[in-house]
Amino acid sequence: QMGYIPIPRSVQPLHIRENLASGFELTTSHMERIQKVDTNYIACRKASPCCELPWDAISDSIPDKSLWDDSKKRKAEAAERRGNLQDERARKARERRERQMRAQAEV
Repeated sequence: QMGYIPIPRSVQPLHIRENLASGFELTTSHMERIQKVDTNYIACRKASPCCELPWDAISDSIPDKSLWDDSKKRKAEAAERRGNLQDERARKARERRERQMRAQAEV
């Protein structure tokens, strides 16, 4: 809306698609508040105090909690997938080491 482009924090295409918000538009009131808040803050807790902005500066109400719960669920599922992938990589590395050790023992 109005040329604002969200910049995804993830570089993983699947994760970006999972976090895609669609099917809604912000109200004119919300867009006006975003314009007022848009003062070159950087979305990083260490780089700027943007995380301390009061919620009422940009919204009339706090969004439905279920939206946040879904986000937490997706993040937990993504963490589980990453853990499974790491486990699989470790298993393959162990198997590769075992094969190399057996090959060296045969020589």
